[in-house]
Order: sequence, then structure tokens, then C-alpha cells
Amino acid sequence: MPPSTLDALEDDRMGIVTYEDITTLTTPDFVYEPLRNNNSGVRFLRLFPGRLEDHVMCDLFEAELRERMCYELPQPWNPQNQATRVKYEALSWSWGKTIAQHQIHVRKGMGIAKMRVSKDMIWALKHLRRPYEDRILWIDAICINQKDNIERNHQVENMAVLYDQAFNVCVWLGRDNKESKVAIEFVKNEIMEFQNFDDLCEKKENTNKWKALLSLMQRPWFSRRWVVQEIALARKATIHCGNDTLDWKHFAIAVELFVEVETATHRLSEVMKKDLEYYHVPGWFEYVSELGASLLVQATGRVFRNYKTESTSDSRRVQQHNTPTSRQPLLSLEYLVSTMTIFDASEPRDAIYALLAIAKDTTPLAVDIDLQQSTPEGQARTALGTFTERKLYPVHYDLPYEDVCSHFIQFCLEHSESSRALDIICRPWALAPTGFNARNPSAPSVVSSVSLPSWIPQLSGAPFEMMPQAGMDVMKMGRKNADPLVGLPILQRNYDAGEGTDIDRHALRFVKRRTHYSFYIKGFILDTVETVEVPSQGGNIPEEWLKLAGWLDPTANETEVPEEFWRTLVADRGRDERNPPMYYAKACKESVTKGGIQSGAVNTSNLINNERNSIVAQFCRRVQAVIWNRRMMKTKRGFLGLGNKQIKPGDKVCILYGCSVPVLLRETEKTEDEMKMEDEEDRTRSASALAKLWIRKKETEKKRKRKWDKLDENKKQVVRDDFAAWKDKMKEDHKVEKAHADWIKMARKRPGRMPPKDEGKKFHYEFIGECYLHGMMDGEAIQFSNNERLPKSVFELR
Repeated sequence: MPPSTLDALEDDRMGIVTYEDITTLTTPDFVYEPLRNNNSGVRFLRLFPGRLEDHVMCDLFEAELRERMCYELPQPWNPQNQATRVKYEALSWSWGKTIAQHQIHVRKGMGIAKMRVSKDMIWALKHLRRPYEDRILWIDAICINQKDNIERNHQVENMAVLYDQAFNVCVWLGRDNKESKVAIEFVKNEIMEFQNFDDLCEKKENTNKWKALLSLMQRPWFSRRWVVQEIALARKATIHCGNDTLDWKHFAIAVELFVEVETATHRLSEVMKKDLEYYHVPGWFEYVSELGASLLVQATGRVFRNYKTESTSDSRRVQQHNTPTSRQPLLSLEYLVSTMTIFDASEPRDAIYALLAIAKDTTPLAVDIDLQQSTPEGQARTALGTFTERKLYPVHYDLPYEDVCSHFIQFCLEHSESSRALDIICRPWALAPTGFNARNPSAPSVVSSVSLPSWIPQLSGAPFEMMPQAGMDVMKMGRKNADPLVGLPILQRNYDAGEGTDIDRHALRFVKRRTHYSFYIKGFILDTVETVEVPSQGGNIPEEWLKLAGWLDPTANETEVPEEFWRTLVADRGRDERNPPMYYAKACKESVTKGGIQSGAVNTSNLINNERNSIVAQFCRRVQAVIWNRRMMKTKRGFLGLGNKQIKPGDKVCILYGCSVPVLLRETEKTEDEMKMEDEEDRTRSASALAKLWIRKKETEKKRKRKWDKLDENKKQVVRDDFAAWKDKMKEDHKVEKAHADWIKMARKRPGRMPPKDEGKKFHYEFIGECYLHGMMDGEAIQFSNNERLPKSVFELR
């Protein structure tokens, strides 16, 4: 019998009905009632009891957030009636990208309505349903009207409180199977018995159990962006996989041990080789530390610092546990967005919005779409936020995606260390715009007037991704690109190509035009790419790279490895981004000699898996992290370097102020028509800005006139005297400005001393990406620029 027929029979037996089922054609569609208060209102689901095979029956009721607690509103509504506090659990589950095609029944008044939900949601509700009593749940897919973007904006603002105040977060991983049962029993009964842990890591009898745990860690829930916030805020969390349950803390411990042992010693991959069923696949658990489950456990342990507050009353100390003020966020929004790249979201804006509530420098603020501004309460909070570390960050689902990304970059530029703030455009973090909304498939997507500009780095450049692996029946985490050179924002910088030069905020501009989105930034052109070789496939070292570096006979015993070559292969850094050890030169020679260069490339993976030499393996792992999918290049000035596989001869190697590494830009000359169109847009934009300024000026003048009329004559004379003194000072300042103008005229006659030219008038540039240029990564480029009197420019990036 075909699988589809078996699924249909099971659905019928288990009471799972499609939304268009003929037996429910007369059942009305569920329609949400507007919340009484968008700022503090919230809905909860009351799940009625039943057996596993019964239809899911529930109802929704409204509650109100007061002082970070939820109170059920009395029915019928009467402000005089007493509200009761809601004791509830929150559901954390994976939305997926499939359209909801099934139904549950919702009681509404005296009747029943059908609500459209996904099949996975029905299974979750069936397994969470109690046999004899109601269960109160908060579920984003059901409790939020996903078709109402104003409500969605406000509910994102409230989510942190909802997960924080839930007495338990139910993590739904999906239905159980034989492998999931093995994994959960393995964690409960064996891994948590620490005294026998070494035996678990060495005996081949445990290979199926470790494989089952890996399979559990790769379930779709662990790749969802919102789960980072949901688990980080949970007071208590329980994993549900079918009818099986597991305490989140026990699972987290098991994952930490798994990652620690495999990363430090690769013992578990070695154990897999002992089993005849798995020995043919090298590195079974390689990159397990990059799995969503591993990163989630690691991140949620570092997002907050937990502490207890104490108060004294009647000489007795009362400890307050798990209060909202007992958790201090530790990580910036930039850091969270930069590190959570393996986590996906059905709505690309959630790459940012899903992390706002747990960042140390942001708090989500709902935007009123009709007014295109925050609510009055939000405006008051914004004013207060000026004086606090956690700034109000607007949540706006109707804003075009490129504007959401641009606003995030501007936020990072404003709140990051100024000499490395521009690193954010070198790290891949932006989800690709899909035009599909899994939360509301029938809603039209927000139309973007321009394509995503090159200075918004997309996740196609991320280092890792889940992918099929030969010889394995499951997906495996694999490397697809090299690691970013710029590193992470809270760590010590890897490089300092700009020698600590701050971003030039006078030149910094973001301009959205009819056909493109421009970003203006100051820097200088250091060099031009002259030669580009083939990209590194799978982290291998192509033979052409050796020739480009002048290493013509690498297998001869008497030849030395060119220093600039081996240092370029590892980007002049070792493990943990420290200076590379000198034995890397010997390891490079050994790798080339034994790595099969005669076939056209040094196979670094074979060396890691088959060459029993830990020094060579360590060197090759570092090489893979640097060169994977990158090209080696040589510039016109003779510098050796690395860039991504998109680089071409003629690309400009530039230093942008505020970026810690050199970057590659592709220059394009503007047409006359293009420059005329930009001038027209600029004039229109300036006229609009001047009109707004004039209106504000007139309003200010009226206010000042009213204040002036209220002053007595003595106070008016004091103001006149102060104004006269200010005019005298302005005359002196005018002399300084004139002297500066004279210096500019003189500087134009002296090459290399001219003030920055605005190259954006004649050219625009595509941002290709960061690059490594040997000998120019730690401030040497600034010294070179000064010696060679290289002109400074303002670049227009598109």
C-alpha cells in the first residue's frame, strides 16, 4: 500500500481532518476577536481533555499583562470584576515552511468554529492533551492573529514576558520513533550516570546510541531562530517527543558532554570506526559543535547572568527566585545575530526580531503601522531608553526587508566599537528574502522596491550548513565556506588593518533610491587585484596556488616553503586566532609532500582522516577554516592574498575606516543619465527635508515667541546680552572656517594632501567581501597609505 494511503488511514483513525474536509463544510471558519488592548492584551488556549484519537477541541480566552504577570479577564467583561492570575505553559515548536492544511475545533460562544493549523501542531496538541483535565497553553501560531501585523508587532514585544512567566516551556520535537526512544533512554539512564561515561565513549556497543542522539539533535526544532529566546527565557523546560519526555537540563548536559568529548579528542568518531556498519564514513561527528542543538545549549548558558535579590523584613531575609530582575542579559544584538546563523526562520525579519528580547542592548518596541511610528507608550519608553543600555528597537513587519536589514546595520554602527563597527557587513547573517510567509500564506508579501544590496551579507556565505553525506542515511553538518576573517564583536579583534581608525560618521550615509540602496563610507584604495587562481574545493590546496606563490618544486627535499605562502594559507593565525606557531611551516611542507599534489591539489581531508600526525591534522583543519571556497590572488603591487570565489581581476582592495580587515570592491562608472536621475532625487529629498525643517522652525519660533512675551524687561535684557556675546563668538568661528577653506584650496595643489574626494559622484561599487592581504592586516596599510599619499575617498556601495 502506498505511503500516502497509509498516512490517510492513520489520519482518519486518529481524528486528523483536513481543513476542506467534506464533513466540516458547514462548520464556520474561526475569526479572531480584536484584543481589547494591543499593548497588554494576550490570548491563551484552553486545551480540553480527550483521548489521543479524539478530535482536538479547545477555546481561546483573553488575558492582560500587568507588571509582567498574566491575569484572565472576566467574562462577560466588567472592569469592576476581579481578574485571576493565569497559570500556564508555553509551547515551543517548529513552524516549518509548509502551508497549514488541517483543522482543530474552537468553541466560540455556543457554537464551534474550525481553525486552520498544521498537521504537526495537531500531533503536538494531541500528545500534550491531558485525559481528564484542561491544560492552559500559550502557542504563538494560535494565540496571535498572524494576519494582523499590528498585533504581531505588539506580541513580539510581549513574548519575553510570556515565556519568562510560564511555569514550564513544552518543547515539541515531533512524533517519536525507534531512534528517538533510544536517544532519550540513553540520556536518562546512561549519560547522566557520570561514573560510566568513559565506557560509553569507548565501547562500540554504544555506536547506535550516539547515532540516535545525533539524530535527535538534528530535528527541525533545533534549527528554528525563535527557540533561542524561548529556551533562554524559560524557567523550566521539558522536551516532548511523542509520548516520551526529557528534562531540558539533562538534555543540555548530554549535548555539552557529547560536544566536549568529540571536539577535544574525536573519540566518538573513532568509536564509530570500530563498528562495521559505520566504519566507512570518516568523521561521523565532525562539526557536531556547529549543530543548532550544540549552539543552542552553548548560547542559552551564556545569554543571562542569573542572580538573586534579597530584601530584609522583620530581621528575616526573604529570597526572591526567578524574578524578572534576577537575570542580566550579557550579549549584544550584533553578537547574537552574527553567531546564530545556523538557525532559520520562515519570516526573514525574524533573523533580528527573534533575538531582541534577550540582547543586552535592545528591547522590542511595537510600531503602529497606521501611524508609521511607535505608540504613545512606546514614545515615552523610547525617551526613557535614551538613558539606559537597552535601547528600544522597532518591530515592524510591514517594513520592506531591505529597510529592516539596513536599520540593523545602522544600529550596529551606532552601538559597536567605532574602529571595528563596519565588520558587520563582512559577517553573513541576513536570511534570503523568500516572499513566502508560513505564518500567513494568504497574505501578500511586502513588496521591495529594490533588490537586497551587496553590503547586506546573506547567509549563503555562512561557514556551515546541514547537507547530505555519502554513506550516511541522515543529514550531516558540513562546511561550505571558510570562517569570516573579522571574528566576533565581543572577542579580541583578529586583525587591525585600519590601525584603529574610527568610522568617519560625517561621510556615513544610507540613501534608498528608486532602483537601488546606497551606503556611503570613507576609506581608500590600497591596491588592485591582478591575478586570480581557482577556488579551493573542499578545503583542498590547488596546485595553481603554489605556482602563484613561486613554489615551483614543492616535493623536492631541499626546497623551503615560501613564508608568505604558508602564512597566507592560515591567514597568519593559529588556533583561537593567535599568532601561528612556527611549526606550521614544517606541517605545510609535510602536507604538500603527502597530500597528493601530483593529482592537482593537496587533499587536506585525507590528511586529517588518514595521516596519523596530530600536527599535520591541526594545520590542515586551520587551512580548511581559512581557504574553503576562497581564491588565492595576487595584486599589482605584488601582495599575496585570499578572497571569496566571486573576485575577479580588476577588483579594488580597499581599507574602509571602521573595518578591521581589507575588503574587495568592484568599481562601475555611472552613466550621465544615472547621475542626472540621482541629482533630481537628491534635490527632491533636500526640498522635502527643508520643508519639514521650515515647519519645525516655525513651530519653534511660535513657542519661543510665547515664552518671550511672558518674560519681564530685565530678563529680556539678559537674553539680549547673551545673544550679543554669541554673535561675537560666531564671528571668530567664521574666521577659523575661512582659514580652513583657504587650506583646502592650497591642499588641492599638493598631491596626496587633498581632502577626501566623493567617488560616489562618478562611480559606484559592489561589495564583494572581506579579504586577506599578506603583510597588510595589522596597520601596515595605513603606514603604506601615508608614505604613498594614497587619496582618501567616499565610496558609494550598492
